[in-house]
Amino acid sequence: MNPPKISPNNPDKTYGKRRHAVAAICTLALSIVGASSQGRAEGRTQYIVDGLALGDPVAPNSAVYREYRCRPSEQFSSFIWCRRHKTENGKFGEFTSVNSILHSLNWTTVYVSRFIEPAFFGPGDVDREIQRLSQRFDAGPRTLQPPRWWKGSQSIIAYWGDVTLEPLDAEGRARIAAGQSAQSGILFDFLGDFGRSEKENLPIFQLGGGEGYVWGARIDENGKGALRMTAIDATQFVPPTAVARLETGRSVGKDSPETAVPAPKPKILLSSGSGFFVSNDGHVLTNNHVIEDCNSIRVFMDTAAPVEARAIARDSSNDLALLATSLKPPAVAAPRSVLRLGEAVAAFGYPHADILATSGNFTQGSVTALVGLGDDSRYLQMSVPVQAGNSGGPLLDQNGNLVGIVASKLNAIKVLIDSGDLPQNVNFALKASVVENFLDSNRIKYVMGSATSALKSEDLADQARSMSVFILCK
Repeated sequence: MNPPKISPNNPDKTYGKRRHAVAAICTLALSIVGASSQGRAEGRTQYIVDGLALGDPVAPNSAVYREYRCRPSEQFSSFIWCRRHKTENGKFGEFTSVNSILHSLNWTTVYVSRFIEPAFFGPGDVDREIQRLSQRFDAGPRTLQPPRWWKGSQSIIAYWGDVTLEPLDAEGRARIAAGQSAQSGILFDFLGDFGRSEKENLPIFQLGGGEGYVWGARIDENGKGALRMTAIDATQFVPPTAVARLETGRSVGKDSPETAVPAPKPKILLSSGSGFFVSNDGHVLTNNHVIEDCNSIRVFMDTAAPVEARAIARDSSNDLALLATSLKPPAVAAPRSVLRLGEAVAAFGYPHADILATSGNFTQGSVTALVGLGDDSRYLQMSVPVQAGNSGGPLLDQNGNLVGIVASKLNAIKVLIDSGDLPQNVNFALKASVVENFLDSNRIKYVMGSATSALKSEDLADQARSMSVFILCK
């Protein structure tokens, strides 16, 4: 790859200050590894990112690990997904770093990645870094560059080992185009921005195969860009080849006989969803499908330690479940039955907790129909955006009253494939009247919603979060 071109308005002295930024970042990472890598198997190639090698155990009680937000992976059962966003100070000023880790339940690292922006590149930095990595891995790189017709920033991907890069299929790209998670495993692209790559028709790759290392750089004409380093052992987890129950808001990866690869044993299935308090005694309401077939249930309230929960009542026909917990609710949902078409509503929940905010998501929209699919009067249709993992979360009116429980969504990808049309924000919630009947039948004391003063969006979000919980099912 040719070195980046420098524009005439970029003085040599400024350029000179930038020239070894990439090497400095990598040297720092390796110096951290040096103290922790003693005792590793001799002769084994070590794929290391920011001091952590594939196969290394993470230290759950360490200060570094506590900087990460970790949740069970919704794509890979029996694995934990951790992510850390951080603003750091480097030789050339502030930069943003995003570190991601996928580790097993016994703390073994199977994937680690670091993304840096902005990164600065001097003449020959890219070639020198690829050469240095090749010497470290004792193997030549395989390289990929964007299509010749693309006239954007210079970009390159280099990779080593048994890892493979396969183009993302049309279904995965359609999900990204719709603003959703591709649900296609670990991805890599030239830009470090999957949405932009899809929009500009640039390749997006799914990582598979075996153990390896992938390095990617994007550079503009001033030597400024982004850098991503990834180590992966794809033999340790099964890429999701199908997504079940997307329409019910719960995502579970399924193995395909044609593409399945060995997974750790014993295999433990984890799933997650949302819920909310319905009594001052700590009772939590959620969808029955969130906790069905669970051997154990744990509930997380904001940043508090998780507690064990048990199901004390279920209604499979209306997809409702009631949990008993030892938690003291900071706020409790208050149901309101009467609802009007077009009314503003908002949802709170924990969608895609492995890749989105682990503190929860707040979304707004309106009531678009007073019945559900097939004119089912138990449900209402809404334009509030919800994703897999929102199931069981509260739906509130603008005054903070509970008007429903998020239950399902139309499978937009299936409709796209079947009809060629991509439906948007066609989602459903079980009405508060059904919730009231369920609570009454189980003798749960609750307060009826009577608030009549509209809340600011930020105040409504605070109220929704204070009554909501993250549910983990094993």
